[in-house]
Amino acid sequence: MKLTLYDKFGDWLLNLRIVELASERNEAISKIKSMSDTLNKHLFKLYVFPISTYREHWKDEILGYSEHIIEQSWGKKHNRFENSDYFEWIFFIYFHVDGHKRSTKNKMKPILNQYATEQHLKGWTEDEFYNKCEIFYADLCPLLENGHISDGKFTELINIFDSMAKSG
Repeated sequence: MKLTLYDKFGDWLLNLRIVELASERNEAISKIKSMSDTLNKHLFKLYVFPISTYREHWKDEILGYSEHIIEQSWGKKHNRFENSDYFEWIFFIYFHVDGHKRSTKNKMKPILNQYATEQHLKGWTEDEFYNKCEIFYADLCPLLENGHISDGKFTELINIFDSMAKSG
């Protein structure tokens, strides 16, 4: 079968480094977005179960996912994303639809059921959780952009979130 000019152009285009970079970048973005759900659910657990024996595990998971997000880069120079990109993909998209704040109750209800035997925060609201997550991510995303989260800095951030959660 003889290749058409269109086929040859397509092959040439696919071999361009810029197309390869775009593909690597899109793959990294996709991986970051896919971790958003788990990251936010672990924050919710910290928020709503202030005296759970699982809290340290949840904090470790949040750190682990944050470090995995940092690993997502593209190109030979291991290009990184900007603070605002991380904030959009991890926080904004999770909590918004078409620019409007979305309800997360349906996402959180299975967590409340899963840990039904745990004492949970009474009177929690979606708005409170949203506001506390927004503050947490505003501090975390610059560290993601920088490409490094020290254990001390992460502990400081998660403890601030934790104290906000416990204060209701």
